[in-house]
Amino acid sequence: MTVAGNLKVLGLVLLTVCVVGAIGAQGAVAEYEFHSNRERTVLTGKSAGGLSLSFGKSTIECTTAQFEATQTGVKVESKQTGAKVSAETYKSDTLTVAPHLSGCSFSGQSATVNFNHCAFVFDSDPTEGNSDGGEHANMEIECVEGGRIEIDTPLCTLTIGAQVVKHAVRYSSDTESSINFKITGKSIVIGKEKTTESQTGCFLVSTGAILSLTGTTTYECFKDESGEPLSGTSTTTPTELTKEGEAAKCSVETVPAPPSGNPGSIATGEDEGNEKFSFGAAGITECTTSRLEGAVTEGEEAEELVALTVKPTSSGCTFAGSPATVKTNHCAYLLGKSTNAEGHADLEIECLTSSKIEIDTSVCTITIGPQLVKGAVHYEKDTATSFKAKITAKKIKTGKLKTTEPQTGCALFPTGEIGTLTVNHTIGCFDDTAASPQKNPTTPQGTEEGEAVECAFEGS
Repeated sequence: MTVAGNLKVLGLVLLTVCVVGAIGAQGAVAEYEFHSNRERTVLTGKSAGGLSLSFGKSTIECTTAQFEATQTGVKVESKQTGAKVSAETYKSDTLTVAPHLSGCSFSGQSATVNFNHCAFVFDSDPTEGNSDGGEHANMEIECVEGGRIEIDTPLCTLTIGAQVVKHAVRYSSDTESSINFKITGKSIVIGKEKTTESQTGCFLVSTGAILSLTGTTTYECFKDESGEPLSGTSTTTPTELTKEGEAAKCSVETVPAPPSGNPGSIATGEDEGNEKFSFGAAGITECTTSRLEGAVTEGEEAEELVALTVKPTSSGCTFAGSPATVKTNHCAYLLGKSTNAEGHADLEIECLTSSKIEIDTSVCTITIGPQLVKGAVHYEKDTATSFKAKITAKKIKTGKLKTTEPQTGCALFPTGEIGTLTVNHTIGCFDDTAASPQKNPTTPQGTEEGEAVECAFEGS
């Protein structure tokens, strides 16, 4: 990409808005982060009223639920910092929690919950889909290899393995040094096993995605003065592993959204063709609005770039006539320079660790992980301050995941190199007047659009 203009300090903002786009980021659901004014924070929690585990018509009640967590954060630039924390602010996208339950009973008889090197990992970003309404974040049950949660009852031993529980937890502020977590995890997959001769009722216990976990916990935040951060899966009884220092300020904060942009100052151009994401004979996801936002910072002498990272967003999506939601989950597109004889460039899908693009449909949730798609982008000239990027990415590797009970078609949904992405964008270039350069290449948000500047992608 060749650029002209005084961009050595401010960098460059590239924005595009297209109608009838395809695969993008989360629609109306905001992104969040766990914030603390300490780089390492220990959080201790106790559930008011204990914790309940229900399956079918049966319930296991635990009178005491204690939790211990540690957060190791990355420093946030002051421009992005929320008002509830100090200028020395550290962020994290996940929180690993080691639980300990006691005083448990099942049908009036004693029960024991053993976590066996498993922990809860809470995602900061909320999702829509909980039947209670509103935005709830995902909770991952993380276990060491071979580990599983075991619930010993007089009837049978229930088992819970590693899995992601969708739309399971809702966060709210309590004090400047505490956060409330309300868990309403549903459709948790359970198994069963007879572990003692006295357990004669295992044949009566149902298995599958039938378990619900409910409870409300207030987590208090402190400076962590222990030697090592808590892994969460190292113990079943998280006691004396962390060392509480003075109270720390903590919160769950909204990530600043990208600017909506002024359509009059963005080179939108014309859409060419029907932009969509298709997966073979299974169907097509179409979105009425697609947007890309990227930012680059040049060195003292650099005037030529070989790649551009852009964050996509989309809305108004449908699949087979029903609403669909496309979420990038900290993934982005890396647009390369022309590489083949036809003048087409590669498209790389970049994601943070464990992140994937998710397309939630009524049939199944389609997943797209990090990968390189060869010869997927063709550039064309537009104006002195804009250029066109025509994306036709084929043989994209897809996976699948059932995230809600109504998704009854996952078993029949194909996977593999079946995805095709077609998007046409006209990208306008502007001075970036934001105070701080972009830090995270997979979430290039928070740019501020200044004057239009000359730009052209190599090969266009």
